[in-house]
Amino acid sequence: MGSLSNLYVSQSYQSLLHLGTDSSFFPVGANAPQGFITVQDGLGYNAGFAISSSGDMFFSQSVIIDKNLSVNGNFDVDGNIIISGTFDIEGKVTVNDNVRINGNLEVSGATTLTGSLAISNAITASNMFITNDLIVSGTLFANKVVTLIESSSIIFSSGSNILGDSILDTQTLNGTIIMSGSSSLTGSMGITGDLNVLGSGTFGGTGSFIGNLTATGNISSSTLSGVGNVTIYSASVNSRLVYLEGPFSTSVDLRLDQLEAFSSSLQTNFATTAELTQTASFLQNQINQKLNTSSFNAYTQSTDNRLNVIETTFATTGSNTFNGNQTINGTLLVSSSMVYSGSVRGQVFPVTLISSTASIDCSKGNFFTLTLSSASVRLEATNIQPGETLSLRILNSTATSSVVIGTSIKFPTGFTYVPTPVAATTDILTFLTFDTGSIYSVAGNYFA
Repeated sequence: MGSLSNLYVSQSYQSLLHLGTDSSFFPVGANAPQGFITVQDGLGYNAGFAISSSGDMFFSQSVIIDKNLSVNGNFDVDGNIIISGTFDIEGKVTVNDNVRINGNLEVSGATTLTGSLAISNAITASNMFITNDLIVSGTLFANKVVTLIESSSIIFSSGSNILGDSILDTQTLNGTIIMSGSSSLTGSMGITGDLNVLGSGTFGGTGSFIGNLTATGNISSSTLSGVGNVTIYSASVNSRLVYLEGPFSTSVDLRLDQLEAFSSSLQTNFATTAELTQTASFLQNQINQKLNTSSFNAYTQSTDNRLNVIETTFATTGSNTFNGNQTINGTLLVSSSMVYSGSVRGQVFPVTLISSTASIDCSKGNFFTLTLSSASVRLEATNIQPGETLSLRILNSTATSSVVIGTSIKFPTGFTYVPTPVAATTDILTFLTFDTGSIYSVAGNYFA
């Protein structure tokens, strides 16, 4: 049907629609598929939707439906869709913009939402998979909840709860468990720490523990064993005696009989009062004889003589002569000069690298050795004492050895130490100290 713009009508008309002749004529920006023919009004203007030969319709503008809408096939909308009634869809739904439904929405196929979904009424779904958070402001009713990881806390839980559905299930609880009501245990229980029972305790089966058991009430058990201490503060003395007779003795009389037999044997073999008096008198006589004999006086006199020899031989203000090797396990302080007729040797200490740092402990001695690796080594000095002279032999294991000098070690300006860039060579560093803050050094390189 062509355009009616030149058709003369003697009476008025309204809402007259016809199909356009151009199947590719759509409004600017409309992404209509091929094969659709536009619907035009009586003046030849597009009505905003198109129809195909198979009956499919394409809407390029917003669609507002006040009543129910039923779709048996797919439903694609590029703009907004507002439905006030029921929306029934049996096929696939793809919506790239907002969807607002004031009535019920029933979807029998798959539905994918990339944005937010706000629902004020109930949701009924056979399967639902949510990749992000699910926030429920009302009540969540579920016959079964399966969680892989629970990182939150349960603030309140009313009613009865069952953990596990089989006797073979294992429940692991880390932290402190506080129960304000009673607790009943029908199986075995192993406790590796202390068990504190504030009230009465009843063990129907076998009870064992490694730590201590403390109870302020009664403890009733057919068999109770433990490695630690058992302390029971019972309201009844009789119950405590009954408990003690079970684990520790079958009869109090048996223990008393054993004690009486042991005490009777002691009474038969024990010394009498007269025998003890005679023994004491004998010992006193021996002491008096030893103190008054000439041998004791001679011993004390010889000791006094040896002390005199020590006092006269080793003078505290004069000179002393020592023959042989002398070992001093401490610090030797000399206020005057010292003269050596022989050689003086110092112990050589190797410096160990720790985290690429070589630390010279100046309190150990005066001679040190250090082997440099291919990596950079930081040289430090610790426990610096005034008036020290130290020497350090450095062996360059490679031609690329390098040293970073610490702040406490001072070299002449322009003559800082640089290792000899030749493998298997030796450098000698000499140090002098005048205080505890710095150590002054000069270096000699390339001792092949």
